[in-house]
Amino acid sequence: MTLFFLSVLVGWVLTAIVRLSCLKWQVFDVPNLRSAHRVPMPTLGGVGLIVGFWVVLGIHRILNMPLPESVWGLLGASVVLCLLIRDEVRSMGRLEKLCVQVVAALVLVQGGVVLESVTLGDFVFEFGSWDFFVTVFLMLVLQNVYNFMDGLDGFAAQQGVLVSGILAILLWGDAPFMAGLLVGVCGVTLGFWFWNKPPARIFMGDVGAHFLPLCFMMGAVVGESTGAISFGLAILPLGAFVFDAVYTLIRRLLRKENITLAHRFHVYQRLQVLGWTPWYINGIYALLTVILGGGAWLLQFGFVSVGYVLLGLSGLMVIGGTVYVERQYVVVERGDG
Repeated sequence: MTLFFLSVLVGWVLTAIVRLSCLKWQVFDVPNLRSAHRVPMPTLGGVGLIVGFWVVLGIHRILNMPLPESVWGLLGASVVLCLLIRDEVRSMGRLEKLCVQVVAALVLVQGGVVLESVTLGDFVFEFGSWDFFVTVFLMLVLQNVYNFMDGLDGFAAQQGVLVSGILAILLWGDAPFMAGLLVGVCGVTLGFWFWNKPPARIFMGDVGAHFLPLCFMMGAVVGESTGAISFGLAILPLGAFVFDAVYTLIRRLLRKENITLAHRFHVYQRLQVLGWTPWYINGIYALLTVILGGGAWLLQFGFVSVGYVLLGLSGLMVIGGTVYVERQYVVVERGDG
């Protein structure tokens, strides 16, 4: 608990410092037609997250708490992601940003975070010589999914707190070193959330939106490799985020839209159009994340029937909610409601 509360304090203080620095140096996210905010907002909050992570590593050392061997890969990846600071000051090209993502993933893989297999029930799928490429690909997918979903006050930060906390619980028994690291990440992200919750006073930016999913990816891979939890169950708490991103991507592809252009067609963005407040949207996604996390815990520890009931419930909520949102959105778009 000491680590957690120290991490929350570190995240809060560093985010405050970054916010003041952004105000002083005029580093703002200027709104456009596709933005949810209406006034320029300090950004670079992700820098506070990463520096907070570095401080957490120091706290681990001071408290003589062991760390997973692959933590140095995550440390190196976090340094690489700091290159995305430039995008908040002067826009980077898509290829440049992709290169940063790839290098960060490669550094993490070289640090020992490699998904060699995936366990599904009694079946084990070995990737063999493709494990390197599969791992890098999944890291890139998760980074971009998370970045796509970072468009609402408190949204990505809340998800970061919940998923890192749930992962820490799932890994605590068989991978305590990784669980301890995730407790620190959870605390730092919660400290940032106090500044980012609606109405936000600072945004996470690309730096943080690419760092957090790499933390989750590392936790899931460590869980699979140690037998603490299967990769699929470890990623399950991200289900609502992943569904929204993938569903929106598929819908845009079917409509032959340019998927590289910014948009406001995610389910959570349509909820905003329908009049939902950021707090309500955050609440429903938090509920789904907790249900999915609970389902993962139940399945991991043998409560299979109850676990599948929870997952079925979350699936009905997601599908039913999406159908409702799409129908209501059409009504609003036509001006009939």
